[in-house]
Amino acid sequence: VSIDTICHDFNDPLFLSVEGGSGDSLVWYIGNICDDPSNATRLDTGMIIDLNSSGHIPTETTTYSARWETFCGGTDFSSDCLLIDVVVNGEFSITDQPSNILECEGTDSVFFSVGVDLASSITPVKYQWYFKNIPLSEKTSDSLWFYDPLALADTGYYKCKVYNTCDTIFSDSVYLALNTGANIILEPVGPSILCEGGGDTLIVQAEGSLTVNYSWYFNDLLFDEAVTDSFFIINPATFDHSGDYYCIAYNGCGVDTSNVVSIMVDSLPYLIEQPHDTIVCLNEAAEFLVSAEGSVPLSYQWFKIDNTNSSTELTGETSTLFKILNVQVTDTAFDYYCVISNPCSDINSDTASVAMYPPVMAIDSMISDTNNLCISYPTDIILTVIGGSGDSIKWFTNECNGDLLATTKDTILSIPVPSINTTYY
Repeated sequence: VSIDTICHDFNDPLFLSVEGGSGDSLVWYIGNICDDPSNATRLDTGMIIDLNSSGHIPTETTTYSARWETFCGGTDFSSDCLLIDVVVNGEFSITDQPSNILECEGTDSVFFSVGVDLASSITPVKYQWYFKNIPLSEKTSDSLWFYDPLALADTGYYKCKVYNTCDTIFSDSVYLALNTGANIILEPVGPSILCEGGGDTLIVQAEGSLTVNYSWYFNDLLFDEAVTDSFFIINPATFDHSGDYYCIAYNGCGVDTSNVVSIMVDSLPYLIEQPHDTIVCLNEAAEFLVSAEGSVPLSYQWFKIDNTNSSTELTGETSTLFKILNVQVTDTAFDYYCVISNPCSDINSDTASVAMYPPVMAIDSMISDTNNLCISYPTDIILTVIGGSGDSIKWFTNECNGDLLATTKDTILSIPVPSINTTYY
């Protein structure tokens, strides 16, 4: 025999031949003519035959036999037969095609596989997996495993070639697709200082092939399950809002945590003590004082304001105390106030003024409505000051700066009748 194993679609010359022996003719049979003559079919004669030219290429493994016979037939033939099996390697098929894969990026232990029915194939099949029509090195089993975490570079079309010496079959092309987890591409940015009563919005942005959800955390605690937007509003800010904020973005394939934004809520300045009006003498010092609280740093600036409501900054007067060292009449033409500021706001104090005591001038004279009287004088005595000026008049008995009788704003003093002779000053 020239070849004893052929493929199922073999279509070339296939010769069977013998050597030796003798007889009138060498007769070929399909089947075993010696041991099972009832199932043997006479094929041809000759020392060599071509199964192809006679149209007898087998489609399955077949036994052929040959023996020497006489022309006369009958039972005059060789008792020994030459037997040869021509083995036909049959077809195989892919019964289980690989399926598309949709997984999350980073997933591992994922695989494609094919199922093969060898049917009448007697030669083992081999496998070769392809990615984007390029054979993958050492990927030669019925399954293609991804043991490492899947990356975007792994996405694409895959297929498997199943083959043996007779056939090559490709599986369906299947696609490996990956859903990406939540990935923050815009970090929240907030002011380190937020003023009391003010507001701000923290914004985060994330991408992912599945819907991205958001949870905001304040001082490591979930702020509110109902707050699921990509933005977080603080308005109006209170001292309770001071702390650390961050956002967790997530979807079905992954989680990403934003940077932490630390916010301190500062208070506005507010006054504890207002400046007060003051009155001094000419050339004396006048002082105005304010007291304020609020987030530091607090700064102070004093102003004066005239009767046209026009303000002028007082250069260098930047403390809680403002002092006019030598009060002059011109200083009384203004009101004074302080502006207290911090990074959040500023506030104006009340205005305060400085006044001057009037100058003291000597009294010209003092008279009484009566100077001589009886003990039983029926009414009070009226003392009257003539001339002079000042804020008040002090009345004395016995001597000037002696026994203080009274202090009045008026120039007239009514006194009871004395019991003895008395001099008034």
